[in-house]
Amino acid sequence: MVKESSFDEICSYIANGDDHRISTLLAGLWSSRTAFTQEQLIRAAVCALFPDKAYMRRTTSSSAMMLAKAIGCERELQRIIKERWISITERGCNEVVLALSDNKDVVGWMPVLSALFELNENNDVRTQLVRAVNNIVRGTESPEARGLLDEILRRMPADKEAYSNPNSFAFITGLQSSVSRR
Repeated sequence: MVKESSFDEICSYIANGDDHRISTLLAGLWSSRTAFTQEQLIRAAVCALFPDKAYMRRTTSSSAMMLAKAIGCERELQRIIKERWISITERGCNEVVLALSDNKDVVGWMPVLSALFELNENNDVRTQLVRAVNNIVRGTESPEARGLLDEILRRMPADKEAYSNPNSFAFITGLQSSVSRR
């Protein structure tokens, strides 16, 4: 597909396609990276992280973040994520949250995660970010990630009416309880 399609067609497919096929396509872009500009490759990563519909494509999301890092555009991707995070919805943040949950680059992403928490005051979106940080803590046992989790968890409301999604409230209160027992 990489060799036979226009780049716009590739991006459209990335934004709407099947998880396994998209991750393979992103690997194909990496393999053919000399045929593309960095701007095109970062655009492909952005299409994967911000699809046309809310998907749950974990492999695609992680692959997109790894592609951006591999081509030396991780900072650019972080900037784009922060720009879009301001107005993102709970459904719209799925791919980014999945990618962040798998990310092991604690040093490179902790300042971004902290900024994302500040950028969007929607408690359901913030809950998704708390989920990602919690997953990073579990995956890395990083003291920096643990500190960020403790900080943002303390700032989450314990009032059910502060959330549109009842699952967000249940997750936050459950996590707050388990953290207080440590």
